[in-house]
Amino acid sequence: MKNIKLLSVFLFTGLILCSCKSSDDAEMSHEAADSETSDIDTSDYESDDDSLENELSKSDTTYEVFNFLDEDISEISVKKAQLESYDSGDVYSLMIDNEKSDELDRSDLGLFLITEDKIYMIPGNTDDVPSEDDFLADGIEVYSEKPASVEIDGQIVKISNDGYLCKCSIYSETGESGFYSNYVWDEDKELVYYKSGYGAENEPIEFGTKENLSDFFSEYSAEDLNKEDFCFDYQNYSFALGTDYNEYIDNLGYPENFEDNNCGFISNDEGYRWQLQYPDAGNYENSDLRIVCVSPENEYEGSDTYIDFINLISVPTSRDVSCGDSIYSIAEKYGRPDEIQPSSYAEYTDLIYEYDGNKLIFTILPDNTISNINIDLSKLGKNPSSK
Repeated sequence: MKNIKLLSVFLFTGLILCSCKSSDDAEMSHEAADSETSDIDTSDYESDDDSLENELSKSDTTYEVFNFLDEDISEISVKKAQLESYDSGDVYSLMIDNEKSDELDRSDLGLFLITEDKIYMIPGNTDDVPSEDDFLADGIEVYSEKPASVEIDGQIVKISNDGYLCKCSIYSETGESGFYSNYVWDEDKELVYYKSGYGAENEPIEFGTKENLSDFFSEYSAEDLNKEDFCFDYQNYSFALGTDYNEYIDNLGYPENFEDNNCGFISNDEGYRWQLQYPDAGNYENSDLRIVCVSPENEYEGSDTYIDFINLISVPTSRDVSCGDSIYSIAEKYGRPDEIQPSSYAEYTDLIYEYDGNKLIFTILPDNTISNINIDLSKLGKNPSSK
């Protein structure tokens, strides 16, 4: 009987040791498998099959900060995590890694379904990953290979894409007090710029991968401009360098609501300054073209009136570059500018191309896209004999 008891003890001990060894082997095997299949550090994340924390992969990107609430910081990290994979593409979250923005509920940039040719966004702050059908039916399209402008629940969504950068602007029709957000994506659909806030720069968050423009354009050769570079087409009419302001009126007529807006009056600074803003003199937000004139003797539409500059708002240049296009399009089609200088707007930069004293000026935003295109004709206007 004693021998039977001892044998039982030995067998029980052996079973425990075998069980422990099997458990250790399984754990070591699991760790080895994890090491082989992923080099991503997931120590900051917890896994939960029923929530957004069930991440398939993650990465961090550091961006230069241009504005960040009331914080004085130079860079910030954004966490990108893959949450799901559908037939049409993969779902990612983008989260700012900052306590201040987290306190204000501004850290979550959204959930994004990235397909072959589009990106659909659904605002974050949800416990579950939206279904593929939800993204395709209810998601906001924030990346497209083609330009678009739509209204969704009182929000205007505008997209431009020049083949290098795709820019999406989302803003409220209510104007200055509404929330807005801008996303800029590169060719690989990676976020390269983000900005959000309320109205006129209230509580802004702005960061991106801004190019050093001097270094960037130094890689390109300078190209000579000619008269054709100051030509453009609008409403089936062609306008050239030296076109008199009367020719615009003869061809296009006066803008809508011209008289109701003081006939385009701007100021009496160094002459009577006024403008032809098409198509509607009272609607700058949806304007296509501004022709700013100066009458030195303060006589409206006087014999000495000349065109000071032309602002191409939604009209492309003769080389097919438009507002919203990127510096990469400018470099490809115009080469290195004659001058690069700070703009009159903070954080903006002017790229200046010259021909015979006249200037073609592209104003560049921190997101590396074009905010403004001006044809400066002031030298020509002040010296009409040179036309």
